[in-house]
Amino acid sequence: MTVGEGTNVETSVPGIDRRCEYRRSDGDSDFAVASINIARLWQNIAFDDLIAMFRGPGAREIPGVARTMLVWDDGSTPNAGIYTDTLAVALDINLTGQSEPATAPTDERWKAAAQQIVAELPTQR
Repeated sequence: MTVGEGTNVETSVPGIDRRCEYRRSDGDSDFAVASINIARLWQNIAFDDLIAMFRGPGAREIPGVARTMLVWDDGSTPNAGIYTDTLAVALDINLTGQSEPATAPTDERWKAAAQQIVAELPTQR
């Protein structure tokens, strides 16, 4: 089973400006195992109010990334949100249906990946 390079995907999801998927093939099927979605933050909501909407049960903050980074993990689909002053980046990982053991990233790995993503984000919108 291999995971391919990330590819940009057209999306019709309202509010998502860009989407990149990482897919894997197990011989019988091909499906997304991770995605990165980039969206503009809502300009009519204060940043702290917006983050409060995402900060819920099970959410934890990882300091030192962008303005705020939150991580949620329900055991099968760990997710992270990276928030700058103008952009929100959602990272989703699909751990279900794997024939080999898989675990969610550690906070250190989330942080390292997020820092790489933030370094590549456009600075002007």
